[in-house]
Amino acid sequence: MRTVKINNKDYEVVFGYRVMKKLSESGVNLENISSLSDMHMAALFSINEGLRRNKGDAITSEWLEDEIDKNPIILKEIQEAIGEQMETFVESFEGGK
Repeated sequence: MRTVKINNKDYEVVFGYRVMKKLSESGVNLENISSLSDMHMAALFSINEGLRRNKGDAITSEWLEDEIDKNPIILKEIQEAIGEQMETFVESFEGGK
């Protein structure tokens, strides 16, 4: 898993089955996460999954929005971390292609 620094704190970004399931249940097309709303939900769910695994308190959507407003590069870093994990997940699911 990859971490992203937000407000001088490292947050683990975890994009796996649990996050994909939550996104799918929210109506997000997993093959095309392209809208800003979908990207935001993926970022929020992935950070909160990292926090859940590490026994941390969940962040809110508003908190993440505020942090991205302060430092927009955060969203790009989270997207990159999600993209890497999505690729790894799909490859392992498809048998290591």
